Amino acid sequence: MVSCSIHLTDNGLKGFLRPSIPASAATPGLLSSQRLIAAAFSGRARPGTPQLSRNGFIAFWEDDNSISSFLEGGETYAEDSWHVRTSVTRAIGRWPGLPTNIDRSVHTDSTGPVIGISLGPLRISKGFRFNQLNTRVEEQLLEADGVIWKSAFFAPPKILCTVSFWESARHLHSFARSGAHLEAMKASLDKEYDPALPNGTNFFAPDSVFMSLKPYQTEGSLQGKNPLPEAVFGQLHASL
Repeated sequence: MVSCSIHLTDNGLKGFLRPSIPASAATPGLLSSQRLIAAAFSGRARPGTPQLSRNGFIAFWEDDNSISSFLEGGETYAEDSWHVRTSVTRAIGRWPGLPTNIDRSVHTDSTGPVIGISLGPLRISKGFRFNQLNTRVEEQLLEADGVIWKSAFFAPPKILCTVSFWESARHLHSFARSGAHLEAMKASLDKEYDPALPNGTNFFAPDSVFMSLKPYQTEGSLQGKNPLPEAVFGQLHASL
């Protein structure tokens, strides 16, 4: 079964200037990888400050064993870093490595933490309107109930990504289907949008994807601690 993993490391400016991202052709089991550079959420019209010292990637793999083999191979992201392994439970859109038959229905009854991810190339011509709506979405996210950890990411020239961990699918769904986020969703999807096709949205060009994921393992630390609270960290390992 295809697995999705997120890898982050605080490797300084050198890591920003000389990123170490695995290539599909040279990494057994790797279906795709996308560079990520962290940026803070601001909740203001001015975008959050880039965290150029925090770098990483999001990847799709043939299975979980492929992730283990990559990490055991002594790659850059195997030490002094943090990663989480997940299975995709729902997705709208398309991304290299994402199965085409993935579930597209909404689930709010799953137990345990979930992750919400948006990932895709921004339509530059829509940047101003996107930023107007996104400012309010960030304000909502910063005050949302049930959010455990969150970060924005980017990759030149126009890839944008958000990653948010939630206590439950119910909390994620409540956030996504209310307030500024609901308004942004309505503005993003035109009348002809088909979630089964790679036709992008008003703000994101193909390929772009919006996903819910179920984390099942997390290891490592950022700035000396695991980004997830100990209770969540233990819950994930207890489910293995």
